[in-house]
Amino acid sequence: MRIITLIQQVDVVQKLKDAPDSSYQTGVIIGSFVPFIVLLGLAYWMYSSAKKEIKTFNFLLNLHSKLYLDEQYQNYKTI
Repeated sequence: MRIITLIQQVDVVQKLKDAPDSSYQTGVIIGSFVPFIVLLGLAYWMYSSAKKEIKTFNFLLNLHSKLYLDEQYQNYKTI
């Protein structure tokens, strides 16, 4: 984990001071935002997949409850 933090430590201000032209500066700024955009995309994907899983679970739970209640009702009618 420590290796990742050492790789991630980039001095953007120093890179901008040493930039040869404005296109390099633009690339540095965009490159510094890419990890955050990737993390946001990953978080949204995790959220949407968890939300779908919860909907599926609730549907199956309701279906099971209805089937169980129908079965209990049929058993009650035969008594």
